[in-house]
Amino acid sequence: MMTGAVRIAVSMLAVLGVIALFVIPGEGGTPILGMRPYETTRIDDPNGPGGDPAPDGFPKRLFDPSGAEQILPEPPRRIASMNLGADEILCALLDHELDRIAGLTISASDTSISNCYDLAPPGSARFAGAIESVIEVEPDLVITSPGTRAEIVRALVSGDIPVVRFGQWSTLEDLKENIRLIGRSVGKNERAEEIVGWMEGRIRMVAARVAGRPRPRVLFWNSTGHTTGRNTTMGQMIELAGGLNVAAEAGIDRSTPLPTEFALALEPDVILCSTRSVVRTTRGYEPAGSPAREFLDDPRWRNSPAVKNRRVYAIKAGWSTSVSHYAVLALEAMARGIHPEAYTDTDMMSAEDALYTALHPDLVRRPR
Repeated sequence: MMTGAVRIAVSMLAVLGVIALFVIPGEGGTPILGMRPYETTRIDDPNGPGGDPAPDGFPKRLFDPSGAEQILPEPPRRIASMNLGADEILCALLDHELDRIAGLTISASDTSISNCYDLAPPGSARFAGAIESVIEVEPDLVITSPGTRAEIVRALVSGDIPVVRFGQWSTLEDLKENIRLIGRSVGKNERAEEIVGWMEGRIRMVAARVAGRPRPRVLFWNSTGHTTGRNTTMGQMIELAGGLNVAAEAGIDRSTPLPTEFALALEPDVILCSTRSVVRTTRGYEPAGSPAREFLDDPRWRNSPAVKNRRVYAIKAGWSTSVSHYAVLALEAMARGIHPEAYTDTDMMSAEDALYTALHPDLVRRPR
C-alpha cells in the first residue's frame, strides 16, 4: 500500500510529465525508461501440489515488458480497470464478487457502448483517464491495455501498484488470451476458461452456418470515414462470417480513414457499420437515424451493389467495438447480414440472450 506522500508524489510527476524522464530500476535492475507500450505482462504462477503451475494460486510474480517485477501476494480485492474491454472482462469474471472491483472506466456505465452497464457495481469509481483518480481508490491491481499511455503505466509501477497490461487485441485469439491473463491475475482461471469456451462454441456455430457458401465482398465502413483491413479483429470476423474483406483485399492495414471515393470504388456487395442505438434486426427495416439508413439515402452510394440490393446493416457499437468476449456477438450479427439465408430467425439480439443465459443466468437485465 502506498503512503499518502508517495501517492501525491506520483500524481504530481504524472501530471507534469516529469516521470517520463526518470530511470527507475526494477528489482532486476532493468530501467523503466523506454518501457515498450504494446507487449503483455507475463505472470508466473506458484506450483501446485503436483509441481505444475497453479493458475488460481498465489502469490504470483508479474513481469512487465520493461523488466519490472512485482508481486501479487494474494487475490486482489481492490481492482481497477482503465479500459472498457477490461471492464467487461472483470465484470464477467467476478460476477458474484463484484465488491472486488474498486473502479472501472466511465464508459462502463454508457448503455450505448458498454456491455457491462448492468453488471458493473454501481458504487465503484468511474475513471476518465486521469491517473490521479485511479490512485485515489488505492487499488491493489490495475488492468491496463494497449491504449494506456506508457507514462501512466510507469507511474503505477514505480508507485508499487501491481499492473497487468495486455498488449494486443487484433484477433479473436488475442481477446481470448487477454481474458485468460486477467483471469489468472484475479484468481479466476476456471471462470476465464468458461468464458473462452463460450466464445469458441459460438465461433464454431457461425463457421458451421456459413461453411461452403459464396463469399460476398464486404466493407466495414462508418460515416466517420474509417474502415478495417488486415490485422484487425473486425477484418478477421468478416472472413469468419463468410465474407471477403474488400479493405484487406485492397491492401489496407489495420483501422484507417478511407475516402468515400475509394470506398465506392471497392464496390462491396455488403456494407457493415456501427450504431450506438439498439438495432434489433440485421436486415429489412432500418430506423431513422441509423447509419445504415444514411447509406441507403445517400445519392453517392445509389449505384453501389450493397445499396442497390439494400444490403447495408448496422451492428450495435457495443459489439463491433468490443475487445472482450462480446466481440463474438458482432461476429454473429455479421454472419446474419452476410448470409441471411443461413439463419431462420431475424433477431440478432438472440445471440446476446444466449450469452447471458450461459454466463450470467441469474442476471435480470436493467432497461437501457
